[in-house]
Amino acid sequence: FLHNVYVKLLNLVIDNQFFLGKKELENAEKFKSSKSKSIYFPFAVDYNFWSKGENQNNTNSELILFVGNDGNRDIDLLIKIAESLPDFNFLFVSSLKSLINVNLPNVELVQGSWSSKKLSDEELRSVYKDSKLSIIPTKETSQPTGQSVAMQSMACGTPVIISKTDGFWDYEKFENNRNIFFVENNNSDSWVKLINELMHQDDALGLISKNASETMKEFYDIKDFQSKLNQYVN
Repeated sequence: FLHNVYVKLLNLVIDNQFFLGKKELENAEKFKSSKSKSIYFPFAVDYNFWSKGENQNNTNSELILFVGNDGNRDIDLLIKIAESLPDFNFLFVSSLKSLINVNLPNVELVQGSWSSKKLSDEELRSVYKDSKLSIIPTKETSQPTGQSVAMQSMACGTPVIISKTDGFWDYEKFENNRNIFFVENNNSDSWVKLINELMHQDDALGLISKNASETMKEFYDIKDFQSKLNQYVN
C-alpha cells in the first residue's frame, strides 16, 4: 500500500521516469499514473573506446572472466562453476567480500572497482580482450544486473554467458546462440556443460563475437544515448 502511494505521489512531481530494463518498465506501467511518463532508456557504452584495437574474440585464450560488484551476482554459483572446471583458468575482477577468501588453484582474484579506481578502464579493456568468455551468473531479479559488464564485454568482442532472468534488459535485441548465450536452468551443471562445450568451439565463438559487437555498435553506443537523452533534457 505504501509503495503504491509513493509511486502515485512521485508521478505528480516528475516529468518522466527512465528504465534501463524492459521488465522494470512493464512493472511501472501497471500503475496508470506512471504509464505515460515511463520510458525505456537502454544503457549504453562508449563503443569506440571498448572496441579499440583487435575486436575479434581471442580464440587462443583459455581464460574465463568474471567481472562485477553487484549484489545480484550469484557468487555461490560462480564458485561452484570454477570448482567444477579445474582444467580452465578463471579471473575474477571484483571487490565483493564474499570472494576475498576464495582459494582455488584455477582462480585469480583482482580486487577491482570503478569507484575506487583500482582497475583502470584501459586495464579492464585489456582483460576483456585477453579472455575467451565473460560469464555473468546472476540471481533471479526483475532489475537489470550485469548490464554494463555484458555490454563492455560484447563491445570488446568477448562472448557473454549470462543467467536468463526476468531482469535481462531487452530480449528483443538479444538471441541465444546468435549474439549472447543464456543459461535458462541457472544451476552449476548447466553452466559447466555449456562452458565445456564452448571452450572447444572457436568458430561459433568467433561468430557470436562478431554479432555481439555489431549489436553494441548499432543499438547501444553512448552517442545514441546522449542524443536520445537530449530530447528530454532540453
